[in-house]
Amino acid sequence: MNSRRVTTSGALLVPLLMVAIAGTLTLGACGGTSTTSTPPGTPSVAVITSGATPLPTTSVTGTIAFTRVTKTHGKDSGDIYAIRSDGTGLRRLAASRKDERQAAWSPDGSRIAYLRYLHPWIMDANGSRQRSVTVERGGYWKVAWSPDGARIALVRLAGNLAIVDADGGGLRNLTKSRSYPVVWNPVWAPDGRILFTSRMSGDSSQICAIDPDGSGVTVIVAPSGADPDLAFSLSPDGKWLAFWDSGSDRLVRRPADGRGTEVVLVDNVTQYFAPPIHDRELGIASSWSPDGTAVAFAADESPPGGSRPSALYIVNADGSGLRKVPNTGRVFNPAWRPR
Repeated sequence: MNSRRVTTSGALLVPLLMVAIAGTLTLGACGGTSTTSTPPGTPSVAVITSGATPLPTTSVTGTIAFTRVTKTHGKDSGDIYAIRSDGTGLRRLAASRKDERQAAWSPDGSRIAYLRYLHPWIMDANGSRQRSVTVERGGYWKVAWSPDGARIALVRLAGNLAIVDADGGGLRNLTKSRSYPVVWNPVWAPDGRILFTSRMSGDSSQICAIDPDGSGVTVIVAPSGADPDLAFSLSPDGKWLAFWDSGSDRLVRRPADGRGTEVVLVDNVTQYFAPPIHDRELGIASSWSPDGTAVAFAADESPPGGSRPSALYIVNADGSGLRKVPNTGRVFNPAWRPR
């Protein structure tokens, strides 16, 4: 990954920018030489919310895990917490002298995969039975569960996308760093494919899909002029992508197949963070509710030193019901429990 993303606190800054769908796309950084097409033109906007005053509270319920910035021996660090969507029941799940972050729920909601000092771990949903996933040395950036909960996708420091069994065996690379200069944000889709971000050229990126055996690479969406570390979330049914468009400062959802209408969930997103988040400093991460009717969002990573506060918000998938989740503290990287 880019050295410019590494901070003194071990945080990785991942701003987002997604603009237009290209008419004909070359696989390029997705590792292929053939081409695939997506519908030409930019999706129209169906719903736009604006203004700094949150809309009426959404009624969706559930539990959201996140990384909370805390003080460890006088230094900012990350611990894994969980809270109900109404702001009650805050509890700490994982904390140590090292940094914990990037919580990811198993499909049945019984376990959480996360990173402890850039190494994958798993714990039960209540924080018990914390154990290391792999014994191979090396660092990792991201984790994502397979739909059956048997495997975990990883992004390695070398830039490769890898898979490991949840019990720690069978680690193998799916991509090679030369073919994939930057791999980021793995998301395991319900149909079994793994979606991920890969650099196209220069300082732009595209969302690709790959089969878990390393074959069948295709381009899903190719934004124009997007940051190479583009992040996104996928709805539980696999039909929608949610992401922060840093160019327009909007949280939007777009059909995962590139067809249909884009919906703006929140306009002027950074006004809800104090002080405002600026491009290239901090991005917005999102996570879908189990029923796909709402999206939680917060900062995607802690900034250098964790000095910039981040809050946790929820908005309905139609752009209504925006609200701030209370009692969370300084947080980033939300993950909604599947069930």
